[in-house]
Amino acid sequence: MGGHLILELIKSGVPVRALISENGHPGKVLSVWKHYVKDSHSLMKKVEWFKADISDKFSLSLAFENVERVYHCAAIVSFNPGMKKKMFEVNVTGTKHIVDLCLERKVKKLIHVSSISAIRSTINGEPATENDGWPLKSSSWYSKTKTLGEMEVWRGIVEGLDAVLVNPSVILGPGKWDTGSPRFFGVSYKGLLFYTYGTTGYVDVRDVTTIMLKLMNSDITGERFILNADNLSFREVFRKITQSLDVKAPFIYANRFLTAIGWRAEFIKNLIAGVPPVITKQSARTAHIHQSYSSKKIEETLNYTFRPIDVTIREVAGMFLKEVC
Repeated sequence: MGGHLILELIKSGVPVRALISENGHPGKVLSVWKHYVKDSHSLMKKVEWFKADISDKFSLSLAFENVERVYHCAAIVSFNPGMKKKMFEVNVTGTKHIVDLCLERKVKKLIHVSSISAIRSTINGEPATENDGWPLKSSSWYSKTKTLGEMEVWRGIVEGLDAVLVNPSVILGPGKWDTGSPRFFGVSYKGLLFYTYGTTGYVDVRDVTTIMLKLMNSDITGERFILNADNLSFREVFRKITQSLDVKAPFIYANRFLTAIGWRAEFIKNLIAGVPPVITKQSARTAHIHQSYSSKKIEETLNYTFRPIDVTIREVAGMFLKEVC
């Protein structure tokens, strides 16, 4: 998502300083930009790439020189318990450092990207809203770290920081097709056998970046907003993706028994060979949970209309096919 945001900022003429890790390279950004602009390499020169460790406040502080506005998009997204320490370092400690530096350097405004994982699901079947609070203790480590990260931002708001939090659902868009949500298209194209009926929310990456820019340039502060275009079952989403890719849709229902076998097998493989698990206990559980979210607050606040997810899936599938075929 950061790559999309940087592109929109550059196109609007805003000077951008973007953080990358000490061992990182902005090549991932190029994998996004090539779908939208012809000369992506020349645009890279308009960005000041700054290497810093978000969990190290000293190295991060150097990046805050002469900065007026901050978009905090960095996060580790994983259901792998083995990533717990890294998620705390980035999602919690890193956010604490961002908030502290925003206060110390008197940054005009912070937009913090949280997640629907930091929103408590309702028990009555109604779509969750911003007023439903934080998740229960039984949530995943990712959910816990994003919640603790939110607490740091709210602490900053109490201490005088102008900040807005956005809670996107599953963000769909192009990128590296073997990681994150772009992986949905990669695995579908290779052949996906199994489906579940669990439900969650989905949103176009361009809607997320557009809303962030609008919120940054508004007088709104001290608020959080769910960003969600539609609530769909995993079966529906993968059916739409495979249809757009013109490949066979998943046809075997993976019930709780099958997913339980799957995550245990992946756990053993990880234990013996050190291979990162494709499915974990938490992701297997999530695959069967029905969760839905309401974007009514942001729609009314900005008079905003989200792109239909059907359109998003067709467009991203087209980008995938153009690249791999």
